[in-house]
Amino acid sequence: MSVNLLALASIFALVVAITISCFTSLNIGFLSIAFAFLVGVVFGGMKISDVLKGFPVNLFILLVGVSYLFSLAETNGTLEKLARYFIRAVKGRAALLPVVYFTIALFFSSIGPGCIPVTAL
Repeated sequence: MSVNLLALASIFALVVAITISCFTSLNIGFLSIAFAFLVGVVFGGMKISDVLKGFPVNLFILLVGVSYLFSLAETNGTLEKLARYFIRAVKGRAALLPVVYFTIALFFSSIGPGCIPVTAL
């Protein structure tokens, strides 16, 4: 299959995965991975290892870790407690909240996790 047809098949598979996930409880990520293997191996004639090379493992681990962190923080009330603490710290001056959040984001991103998880916070 030519490169243009393979690209169109990939886009079509993505649209199908989105449509299926809208009407069922299937996860769009798992559907997309399955369709990637289907398009790459069956239609594209690629090896499975070549398809796997395109999978962003680092991004996947980061997203799973951040999702887990925020589910724990939401469940045990940490996010709500932090928000109340920040609001109390500015003593009713709502204009200072962005400055406080920026300073906290600067601190957290400088100690290690980077800007993506801190932006989600």
